[in-house]
Amino acid sequence: MYSHSGIGRYIRMLVSHMGQVGKERPYRFVVFSPERFCQNGFDHAKSRSRPLSFWEQVDLGRYNLTAGLDLFHSPQFNIPLFSGTPQVTTIHDCAYAKYPEEFSSPADRLLHTVMFRLAIKRSRKIITVSQATKDDLAAMFRIPEDKLRVVHQGVDHRFWQEPKAEEAEVVKAGYGIHGDYLLYVGVTRPRKNVDRILRAFAALRDELPTGLKLVVAGPEDRRFLDIRKRAQDLGVAESVVLTGAVTDGELRSLYRSALCLVFPTLYEGFGLPILEAMASGTPVITSERPAHREVAGEAALFVDPLEISDLTQAMVRIVNERGLREELSEKGLARARMFSWERCARQTLSVYEEVLNG
Repeated sequence: MYSHSGIGRYIRMLVSHMGQVGKERPYRFVVFSPERFCQNGFDHAKSRSRPLSFWEQVDLGRYNLTAGLDLFHSPQFNIPLFSGTPQVTTIHDCAYAKYPEEFSSPADRLLHTVMFRLAIKRSRKIITVSQATKDDLAAMFRIPEDKLRVVHQGVDHRFWQEPKAEEAEVVKAGYGIHGDYLLYVGVTRPRKNVDRILRAFAALRDELPTGLKLVVAGPEDRRFLDIRKRAQDLGVAESVVLTGAVTDGELRSLYRSALCLVFPTLYEGFGLPILEAMASGTPVITSERPAHREVAGEAALFVDPLEISDLTQAMVRIVNERGLREELSEKGLARARMFSWERCARQTLSVYEEVLNG
């Protein structure tokens, strides 16, 4: 499982809601995963291996040979290579092709390249999580229009619920957060633009209220030490909080208490934190890029993610203009209501039926 990633949330939410909408159809659903994480009528087939490994292919091949499946849906591009079962693949983005430098080794990049292209070739239908990703795939890989289906993600209902005040304070205190803060949610790969967030935050030291913090919420990775050092070099180490991985409950509290979500990433396939923040009533600063605009509509403050001054001024406006925060919060709540995991599950099931009936 991709436990602390957007893909991990996609898997959990899709399975949870598919179990509900699937009751209306005479289908049997099986989740192939290392651990059982759903109790809503799905059967569970245990995988012993990590994604995109040799042993995953062994497990997938063995199960496909014996289970009598009518269709296999891969929520990433780790499809079973030795199977004649019709396949549907969800492709979240084309980051592997646009940002090859993010791979830890040439071998890792080659593995992803091969599996990605095989998934495109062998899948009967490809689900993309945004029109932006569909456009990227069509342009970069010349995939026929009738093979691609856009199915937007949704937002977990828990983000609509306001946590108790004492619960939010406990979360903040646990991470040493006192007073106002700006929030970034996600991993720290270069395309996530955390370095420019730090530089923009550092540029505000003379303009922002004393005590304002920047909270970076996401799982620790090999770049965490670089981020800490960068914050020290910029003189803002005491004002930057790196939480590491957070629970869904903690994340809900962090969204609700933040002045805004700062999400000026260079590239996204969808941008789930934008949607989660909007559902939480939290203003959003994000990039003027296709996927970000597709999710946020007119309900965010858009910036050029390459221009630190642009990001700095957006932060200043959010901190100083209460009316702007209230306006973005109201617009964001309305925008977030346009996305739901139930709709995602129903549209995904429709793609399955296209394949089964085709």
